[in-house]
Amino acid sequence: MSDNVLPREDAHWVSLSAAALTAVVVGFASTILVVIQAADAVGAVTAPALATYTAVLLADTAVPVWHEARRELPLVFASGAAASAGAIAAMLQPLGGSDAPRRMAISGAVAEMVSAKRMEQALGELAEPYHAGRAGWLKQAATGLSAAGILVLSAAGRRRRSAAVIGGALVATGAAAERFAVMEAGRQSARDPKYVVGPQRRRIGADGTASA
Repeated sequence: MSDNVLPREDAHWVSLSAAALTAVVVGFASTILVVIQAADAVGAVTAPALATYTAVLLADTAVPVWHEARRELPLVFASGAAASAGAIAAMLQPLGGSDAPRRMAISGAVAEMVSAKRMEQALGELAEPYHAGRAGWLKQAATGLSAAGILVLSAAGRRRRSAAVIGGALVATGAAAERFAVMEAGRQSARDPKYVVGPQRRRIGADGTASA
């Protein structure tokens, strides 16, 4: 027998070992796939709550800039979360893959900008902190970064890997800046009696009129 040929018994055990190893790998891969699918399902159910619960907590405070935006603030946070998720996925997506992350980043960023604008309009004079101080700077940065990211992703995000990475980074950073702007606007307004005492007096007056 040639030295290069395994004995029949050894070949038998090699075959059995290979088959067992293959079964283990297939079973492990199937388990991982089930876990991933379950995680996707759980994420799909819990994502809306995770994306908006911070906005609900802010709106439940006595800070007028947050409280008076209780209807619009969850939309701002939800659309920003969608933009961030799509942007990061677009950055990690290989060229030629699904176009869903890019579209999600663009649509989320547009929705965030629109909902933030509607929030400011609804706030009226209470929106002034969004245009002054650190909050104003963050707001301008958020708008500029998001707009630039939308432009880059729309123009070349599908054809160029570098554009997808740059555009995704701009959109994700813009969404983060928008949230920081919301937080800072609330802090600034809380330090100025104009934005705290005035709205509270108007609410007390309205409650008294309604009771009468």
